[in-house]
Amino acid sequence: MSTELQISTGKTVYVLSDFDGAVISGPLLGEPGLDLAEHAEAFRAECHAAAQAKQDDHCFISDRDFIGWLIDRGVLVPLKSETMTVHVDTSGDHRYAPKHWPECPACGRGRGEEESGQVLHALNRWQWHRKCTECGHVWDHQDHPYQHDKPMLEDDGRYIEAGCVPYTISQAGGLLMERVVEVCREHGWREGAGMSGNTTGLAAARALGLAVKRVPLDFDGRPTLRRVMTVLSQDKSYIVAIKEHWLPVVRGENRDSAESSLRSEVECCWEVSL
Repeated sequence: MSTELQISTGKTVYVLSDFDGAVISGPLLGEPGLDLAEHAEAFRAECHAAAQAKQDDHCFISDRDFIGWLIDRGVLVPLKSETMTVHVDTSGDHRYAPKHWPECPACGRGRGEEESGQVLHALNRWQWHRKCTECGHVWDHQDHPYQHDKPMLEDDGRYIEAGCVPYTISQAGGLLMERVVEVCREHGWREGAGMSGNTTGLAAARALGLAVKRVPLDFDGRPTLRRVMTVLSQDKSYIVAIKEHWLPVVRGENRDSAESSLRSEVECCWEVSL
C-alpha cells in the first residue's frame, strides 16, 4: 500500500506500508498516480523468469525486494530525511496511577494496582492482591473463583509448601489437616522444608492413631506409580512414597498434590487404617 503527497515540483512523495499499516519504506519521490499493481506484476514475472533460468525449485520474493526493484529502475527515488529518536519516560513519577486506586498503607505515596496471583485449579481459587506503584508493598489479598460458574473450595492442605507428608496422612487417614500438621511439627516437619526420611512421617501417622502396614511391591522390573496403582485395593487407603515425595491413594483415587508422573518409581507403599 502507498500514501502519496503532492509537492510543488509536480512529483509525488510516497510512503509505502504493508497491509497492517506498518511503514516499510519512504519517503520516496515518483510520478503522480503510479500504478504499483502493474509494476508489481512486472517485478513478479521478472523474478519467476530469473528463477526458472537458474532452474531453482523455489522463488522467494518480498515487499522489500519489490521496493529495491522500483528504486533500481528509477520508478521511485529516495528522499533525504532526518532521523530522530524519541524517548518517553514511563517510570517513576511519570507512571500513570489513577486516583481511584487506593492509597498505599505502607508509604502513603503510591497507589494500589490490582494484580493477579497464583491460580489454585484444584480449589477453583484465583488469588488477587494490590501492589503499590511506588514501594511495591502488597496488601488486600482476595480469592475469586477461577471458573465463575463453580464454587471455590477450601484448602485441604495440598498447597502448603513442602507439605506432602501431612497432606498425605490427612487424606489417607481421613483426619483434619490442622491436627495432622500439629503432630507432624512435633515429629520435625517444617513448612518449606518438609520432613527427613519416611521414618518420621510414619511415626507421626502412628501418633495420630493410624495403623500403617507395608505393602510388598513384587514386580518384574520397575514398580512405577502406574503399575502400583493397578494392584491397590479400591476399598482401602494408602501412603505411597516416591523419590522425596509422599502421595495418598484413597479408594483407588490418586490425590497427589504434586501431580507426579505415573512413570515415577515407587520406593515404598503402606496400607493405612484407623
